[in-house]
Amino acid sequence: MVFQPFKEIAKLLASFSRVSISQTLEDKMLLLGFPSGTRRYYYQRYRSLVEEQKWWDESVRFRAFFARSDARHARAPGLTSVPLIMSYVPRLLPPYRDHRRLDDAARECELTPLVYRKWHKLVYPHKNVPSRQEAAKNIRYLSTRDRREIARIARLVTDEAAAQKGFSPSPAYRDLWTSWLECKGPDLTIVFE
Repeated sequence: MVFQPFKEIAKLLASFSRVSISQTLEDKMLLLGFPSGTRRYYYQRYRSLVEEQKWWDESVRFRAFFARSDARHARAPGLTSVPLIMSYVPRLLPPYRDHRRLDDAARECELTPLVYRKWHKLVYPHKNVPSRQEAAKNIRYLSTRDRREIARIARLVTDEAAAQKGFSPSPAYRDLWTSWLECKGPDLTIVFE
């Protein structure tokens, strides 16, 4: 059973395809039933509410007719519904487009025992320099902010200068460390039990 609007649309499309290429778009639109003039309406109005209701009733019949071929609903017994992609969501952009910098406090600062020993020699020149094992053990008890400050102070002097036999560091390095300890505030400690 072919519905009346399908016949009309088929006739209009057939006549539209036979139109020569030299005709303008306005002429082709007139053939399809769109009104011409300075104000172009690309829709038609119904003459009365009865005609509009007739169109809605016909659209309900169309929907019922095509509902049988809707793949979203499995009507046969024993068949499961087929998961269909109802909409497309594009992939997110790669992370290289986002230039978000991590907070310095959020990043862990790695400190080697050699850097710790160099810092200890600068800040506490009259005390014995700890061994590598003692330095590794002491590093574990330091916060990330303290490690970062220790690395900064240790970079102020080259390794060669600190390794010389007659090297005597300035008291300025000790003052840097004590001022850091006074102004840094308390460290946040998280204990897992």
